[in-house]
Amino acid sequence: MKRYWLSALLGVFVVAAIGTYYVYGTMERLPDYKLNTIEGNPQEMDKVEINGWYGGVLHSDFLHMNTVGTTYKKDYSLYETNVKNARSWLYGQEEFQDLKNKHRNFMRGKISMDGFYKDEDWLIYADTRLDYSPDNIQEAVLKMDFLNEKTRKVTHYRTSIMQSSDYNYISIGDVQRIGDQVHILVSSQSNNNYEFHVYTVDLTNGTIIRNDTLYQVEAEEKDHFNLSVISNEIRSEPGEYAVLRIRKEKWNQEGSGSYRVELKSENLISYSYLTGKLTDLPLERDQGDIKRDSASYILNGSTLSSFRTDTTAILVSRFDVANNQKLSGVSEVSTGQFDVDEMVMGSVRRDKVYVLLRKANNQYVAVVDATSGKVLYKGQAVSDGPASKVEDHMKNLHLMYINLK
Repeated sequence: MKRYWLSALLGVFVVAAIGTYYVYGTMERLPDYKLNTIEGNPQEMDKVEINGWYGGVLHSDFLHMNTVGTTYKKDYSLYETNVKNARSWLYGQEEFQDLKNKHRNFMRGKISMDGFYKDEDWLIYADTRLDYSPDNIQEAVLKMDFLNEKTRKVTHYRTSIMQSSDYNYISIGDVQRIGDQVHILVSSQSNNNYEFHVYTVDLTNGTIIRNDTLYQVEAEEKDHFNLSVISNEIRSEPGEYAVLRIRKEKWNQEGSGSYRVELKSENLISYSYLTGKLTDLPLERDQGDIKRDSASYILNGSTLSSFRTDTTAILVSRFDVANNQKLSGVSEVSTGQFDVDEMVMGSVRRDKVYVLLRKANNQYVAVVDATSGKVLYKGQAVSDGPASKVEDHMKNLHLMYINLK
């Protein structure tokens, strides 16, 4: 009999605990936040979204916030979560959405902005894949799709560009058009050989006119080269320049399957599609406690911006690759300028510096003109909830990232 009483009491306890959970879960609704403008033009936030998360007593969820309000991950349907937003890093880009809306059939299956080129006459997409030749040798195949904006005609071309016994990777870095020629910048690694090539393609028939090797190096034992292309930040607009970034790294084995990567050298080389000229660019050296190998780069036309961020400042340097000279402008945006404790993150886009700032439980976003240092916008994250809950709501808000659409 005693055993049955214990079972009954346990059942009552479980039901009461579940009931309490749902009661408190209903009471704790996820708060609505928004950016409240302190100074400047709120239109600076039209293409900006702040990502972070809310961590309450019983609920936590990822969120996106702007000047209008908040959207939580739970607000999305299963279709939006698993299909539409599966590649949010890509689909969240305004350029990609515009192309998808205007050219839905052409865009099907295309997932890399690096392979796109667009002007008023042509929409072009290039990609690579690895196949095997009849004699079982790997070959890299260049795939090109051309859409004539006036006739709406789409043509597809496929051609073999390289053969090797062992490809590690091959990828598109940039695509540009000059007249009836399409220039496709490709990086690749085969065994210990690292290369940059530009393939010049006849727009009228898809044949390769020329293959120019821009850079080639063979790595020694334990050395690796990290090749990347800094292309025009507005991916769907023409750009005369691209910048080749070459990082030489040494991989030191520290345990079973683990390595420590040591940066040995880094080079930046600008390339002009119009003239074919290659120019070595100067690198900014260490400043303060911000390491040189943590730099990020943005190319806007002929202006190459580099920036490095730590918890106190974002350091910015701008360089004109066309005239091979450093540009004047803001060199630092710091926490001291805004009387805050921490810089959560910083970024540069289209000659503007974007920073996410924190002071105690107060969180801010600011936009600074990179050419003049003028503050274009400053806003604070606020809660739209009842005054009695605002303090708790702000304690539980954690903004982490500025998403520039």
